[in-house]
Amino acid sequence: MPRITQPHDAAWSADVEAAVATFGNRARNEILRFLASSGPATRGDIVAAVSAGDPSVAKHLAALEEAGVVMVDVRPPAFSKQSAAALPKETAGEPDGLHQARADADFEKDPSRNPEGLDLIKSAAQAEASPGFGDRPLAVLTAGDRVAVTEGLPAAVAKDLDSIWMKLQTGLVALSSNGRQEIVQGATHDMPAEKPDVIVKAIQEVLAEPAG
Repeated sequence: MPRITQPHDAAWSADVEAAVATFGNRARNEILRFLASSGPATRGDIVAAVSAGDPSVAKHLAALEEAGVVMVDVRPPAFSKQSAAALPKETAGEPDGLHQARADADFEKDPSRNPEGLDLIKSAAQAEASPGFGDRPLAVLTAGDRVAVTEGLPAAVAKDLDSIWMKLQTGLVALSSNGRQEIVQGATHDMPAEKPDVIVKAIQEVLAEPAG
């Protein structure tokens, strides 16, 4: 009967071994793809979206959590509420950019506006209530070009929203006692397509760094 073998090379470094353990598993890849596309989610949301049962998902989440975390220009849970409060009072004939900013601030309120139909307000509340990552390695990659936050807005409003975004991005670093932030110049919110090499490097560094 054929046997399943696992390739191994004594010359592989610890970060390569960790990368194989993390990404060489179909279920973990599914979980990572789902989280990358949907953002914060409950374990139940993940189970419903991937081809693995609850016990298996729990096991893989624990393994991924132990490896460390790389956040790629994530939308902090508090951004919608804070950006909405910073917008000027709505007026007739206001710029399209302001209208779009109001719609973006309300995005989480309507599950039909995201492909998975997730309750993003509930997910955001759970993320904010999380105790964080302890001493696990954490890399927060922030786009240097924040056009997704400021496009079409009056200069003063754009400055306020950019300041809120950057303050919240920097605040993510505090989720771990072993966290760091990198401003990725030349990258927008579409960083995975624009700067995949930066993300790969950050993942390698996180995987190579032991917790604590």
